[in-house]
Amino acid sequence: MAVALAAADASTPYAGAARTAAQKIAASMTGPAGAAAQELAARVVTLSSPTDSSVRAAVEQALTTNTVLRLSYNDAAGRESDRAVEPAGLLNADGQWYLIAWCRMRQAGRGFRLDRITAAANH
Repeated sequence: MAVALAAADASTPYAGAARTAAQKIAASMTGPAGAAAQELAARVVTLSSPTDSSVRAAVEQALTTNTVLRLSYNDAAGRESDRAVEPAGLLNADGQWYLIAWCRMRQAGRGFRLDRITAAANH
């Protein structure tokens, strides 16, 4: 568990909660097993993606409170669009985080790469 939580870098959704959990687990572990787990966790490195912390915070809040999220999004071709979405969950695939949501503009489910969301606000 300590290693898994160590892999949650600053760009990971709910990274603050993961850090708190890791600290609580580390504080409860004693003896050689605790030292070994902490040493192993220190050797796990995760390269973070450039997700803006305010975007990540807005996505986390929308998921937690089940509210509509207004976002500006750049697609793979670099086209920007403004969307109102109803967040359903988060997906990590190939090292990328995606917001899975119902897009009101497209009237369909969509996946939005978190590092391509340039602005987000709860509605």
